[in-house]
Amino acid sequence: MFYRRLLLLSTLLLLSGCTEETNTDEANKNAVVQEGQTIHNIEKLYKFMEDAKNGKEAEIRVIRHYGELSYDNGQGKFKGYDDSEKNNEQATGKIIYDLKAVHDENAGEKWIEVHSNMDDFEQSEDYPETMIDSQQCAYIRIDEEIGAYMLTECFHAWEYSLLPKPTID
Repeated sequence: MFYRRLLLLSTLLLLSGCTEETNTDEANKNAVVQEGQTIHNIEKLYKFMEDAKNGKEAEIRVIRHYGELSYDNGQGKFKGYDDSEKNNEQATGKIIYDLKAVHDENAGEKWIEVHSNMDDFEQSEDYPETMIDSQQCAYIRIDEEIGAYMLTECFHAWEYSLLPKPTID
């Protein structure tokens, strides 16, 4: 009897672990994902930006992988950074941003709630990420000068970089 229960418990734990991984994989397929110079599902970010602008409630996940060539210009950094005295140390790992567009009809206000998960991220001294875990921002804009999608008019800082903007040749 004891062994049957142990076997049943082990099987349930194994299955629940597989289900959680499958759900995570499925959620990532629906996310905007940056890997090196490639950004998957960028159209979902544009749809989210449009929905947020029009006061529609929407949610999106953005996963940004860091490491070699993880920034816009293929040299390990955003355009516009002067790194003449830096050693180009790369951040590693990933940051997951969960964004939610909120519209309060009573107050006539709209904003984006940002929650970041940096559990699998190792900071770089040369190009630090400064996003605070929970944040409210007004909107997302494209900054052509540095080549990035920026979370703008945020509670703790004016702007945060969300993703590099892919270059098109």
